[in-house]
Amino acid sequence: MTKLPQNLTEAKIKSFVRETLFEKGHPICPECNRMKYFIVLSDGRYYCSKCRKKYSLKQLAGFEGSKLAWLQIFHLIHAFSKNFTLESAMDKANVSYPTARRYYSILRQKCKNYFNFSDLYFGGEAVADETFIGKKKTNNQSIVIGAVKSDYSKLVLRIIPDREQDRVEKFLWDHIAPSAKVITDGHQSYQDIKWMGYDHEFEIHEHGEMIKTLPIERIWALLKRFIRRTYDHVWKEKLDEILAEFQIKFIHRDIFKNPLTAFVFFINSVPTS
Repeated sequence: MTKLPQNLTEAKIKSFVRETLFEKGHPICPECNRMKYFIVLSDGRYYCSKCRKKYSLKQLAGFEGSKLAWLQIFHLIHAFSKNFTLESAMDKANVSYPTARRYYSILRQKCKNYFNFSDLYFGGEAVADETFIGKKKTNNQSIVIGAVKSDYSKLVLRIIPDREQDRVEKFLWDHIAPSAKVITDGHQSYQDIKWMGYDHEFEIHEHGEMIKTLPIERIWALLKRFIRRTYDHVWKEKLDEILAEFQIKFIHRDIFKNPLTAFVFFINSVPTS
C-alpha cells in the first residue's frame, strides 16, 4: 500500500487519492467499470466516452458535492475513526458544527453500505440478547437485538419493533446457523428455539448467573458508552447508522488503527476489510 506522505498538503492528499482509486494510475468508470474509455477533461473532471458520464475526484471517492478541501476531509475521517466528539472534529478540521455533523453522517452511511446483512451469518457458539437504546418518555427508544460469537470475532446488531417470539426467531434464523449453540438470558422469546435446531443454553440473571452471557453484556456496555461519549445521545432515526459504525469498528478494528487505513477505507467506493 502506498504510504501517505509526511507534512500533508492539499496537493499531496489529492495525489494520494488518485493513486488509491485508480488502477495503474488510470481511473475506472463506476458506471460501466471500464478504464480505456475514461479521459481527464480540462476542468479536472473525468469523462467516460463509453457511457458518457462525468465525474469529479470527490464524486469518485463518495463525497459528491463536497466543498471542503481534501485536507479537511482527511481530518474529519481521522476524527471519526478515533471516535472524536463532533466538537473535537470541527476544531480538528476547522469546519462548522453542522458540517462536522453532516460528514459524520456521510461516513456512517458508508459504514452502513459496507454491510450486506445477509452475509452476517455464523455458527459455533453465539450469545444473543436485546437491549433498549434511548428514552421511552421522549418517544426516542428503540429495541436492539444482537448476537456475538463467544470469541468476539463476529457481531450482528439489528433494530426490531418488539421482543415477540417471531421477531427474535427470525433474527436468529437470518444470522445464526441452525447447528450453532445459542446462549441467552432465558427470555421467553427464546423458549422454542430448540425446535429450530439450535443447542440452547440460558442463564437467569435474576439468580446472579452472568458467566456465559457476558460477551453480549459487554457489547451492550461498549455500545452505550460509545454513543454517550461520541454523540451524547442519538435520535432513533439515526440509530441504524450508529449500529453500523459500531459494528464495523468492533469487527474490523485494524482498519481504524491509523489514519491511513481509515482514509483508504472511506475513499474506496468498494471498501475492503
